[in-house]
Amino acid sequence: MSSFFYKHNDIISSADDILSMNPGELLLLENFELINYLTEYPEIAVYSQKLFNEFKKINKIKPYKDIPVLIQGETGTGKEVMSGFIASNGTNNSFVGLNCSNLSRELFESELFGYEKNSFTGASASGKDGKLHEARGGVLFLDEFTEIPLDMQSKLLRVLQEREFYRVGGNKKEQVEARILFATNKNVLDLVKKGEFREDLYYRINLCEITIPPLRDRVEEIIPLTISFIQKINEEYKKNIQSIEAGLLQKLQKYTFPGNVRELKNIISRLVIFEEGNTIFSENLKLFESSENIGLKNNHSALNIQELDIILPETPFSLIDVEKKIVKMTIEKFNGNKTKASEFLGLNRIQMYGRFKNIFK
Repeated sequence: MSSFFYKHNDIISSADDILSMNPGELLLLENFELINYLTEYPEIAVYSQKLFNEFKKINKIKPYKDIPVLIQGETGTGKEVMSGFIASNGTNNSFVGLNCSNLSRELFESELFGYEKNSFTGASASGKDGKLHEARGGVLFLDEFTEIPLDMQSKLLRVLQEREFYRVGGNKKEQVEARILFATNKNVLDLVKKGEFREDLYYRINLCEITIPPLRDRVEEIIPLTISFIQKINEEYKKNIQSIEAGLLQKLQKYTFPGNVRELKNIISRLVIFEEGNTIFSENLKLFESSENIGLKNNHSALNIQELDIILPETPFSLIDVEKKIVKMTIEKFNGNKTKASEFLGLNRIQMYGRFKNIFK
């Protein structure tokens, strides 16, 4: 199943067709037909079978509100989107989040369980409801839960096992009436092996384990996500982007996206917002060159260095001089066009100037 089609003049093109097009060809947004795997929830964009398989797991546990869910994935893959989807299946759709990173033992305990009035120094005179109480009938989302102090992990284990808790300074038992989601960008099992996370707690929370693949492992989503983002940003910021250069899609498709979907959305947002016309060109990427997305320039098809027949000289030589010679030859190849020479070598002009200043004098 394809994640999109492009139809123009009765010709239907797929991703492979677009990737083999002339980079300068313009593609009209209105001719794209995106195919969302998650047909029951069109507001959530799922354009790959890999990601869809993870969403299907949720449907199997929907009736069992006491089953926790472990969501693992790199930063920017969409753990929040997945958690929001799970929350939409709650009784009252309430969604309460708690980021567990950088919380002391005391602060985590009071935030999770709440506290009675004047139960400790600095406590509110009226007390405070905890996140477990606030999330009744819905979902409690514990982000970066691997940062929870070890001594507090035992209390969390009891909450999952007994489905009950006490406020700090209180003696009245309260029932857990929320599904608890645990999200992390770390490998929890590795932390267990290192003694940095309780093994018993791990096996209690991974009854339903959701793993969101990085974008580089579901590249079939890059083009439909790009089109979807442009359409949404058009609407949100009253822009009028109507077409996109095929070369831009080709460059995005080759990039590895270390920041995953979040990085893709950031790149597209900037391209759309700062475009004064109605077409986005691949050349526009140069306006936003940075250490985060420089790979858009560097990730072109590279020559297999193993196939090169290189004969080393018998006497010592300067590698820097060899690099300079290659750069000079490349600049001559492109008749002095330093931008094309830089792209040919997999560098940007800043890198070229930084490493070979004397060549450009």
